[in-house]
Amino acid sequence: MLFPLTPAMGAGVGAMLLITRTGDDRFAARFVCQAMFIPCLGARDNEVAARLADAFKRGGLKDVQSLRRNNAPDATSWCAGRGWWLSTAAN
Repeated sequence: MLFPLTPAMGAGVGAMLLITRTGDDRFAARFVCQAMFIPCLGARDNEVAARLADAFKRGGLKDVQSLRRNNAPDATSWCAGRGWWLSTAAN
């Protein structure tokens, strides 16, 4: 699945994230390219958008290797939302 991950409006550029299922509840992830989109008003989670803005500012997009779900983020977390997080560790 390919989808945009973008921070809040005015908080900078986001990126297209490619997710590939590698097994039951296991997903490889990598950023493909930078991206900006016109926001869908009312559909964005402002808390997650702020976390994404911080993560994009820190950099490290090339370090993201997996999407994790249904467990708490650990020290490899690049950015986390409700029920998901992107990890710098392989899946």
